[in-house]
Amino acid sequence: MEIPFKEVSQSTLANFIVYTIVIWISQKLILPEEKEKGVLSILVLTVVISIVHFVLRLLIPEFWIWLVIFAIAGIGLIKKWFDVDWPRGIAIGAISAVLAQLLAYLPQIMEMLGS
Repeated sequence: MEIPFKEVSQSTLANFIVYTIVIWISQKLILPEEKEKGVLSILVLTVVISIVHFVLRLLIPEFWIWLVIFAIAGIGLIKKWFDVDWPRGIAIGAISAVLAQLLAYLPQIMEMLGS
């Protein structure tokens, strides 16, 4: 089986861009201006979270266990990266997840609204 590298790399790049924008928007909604990070910093955070995602997925085959551990690790990274408390870290993570899902399902949502 041949892996279509061009398609995979384009998809990965698109995911990095989308998640960077989603986290940037989330921090703007939650954090005071002095705690906000720039786009490049958030891009690095997105890469770090993606690496953690990849490693945990390799190590933990059970989806629900992986999901809980990844959620805690992701929120912990957000908390540390922005130097905020747990509630703000959870809020940034939750808003980011909701925005990412809305973007992922936007074509279907638009189709449903149009019919």
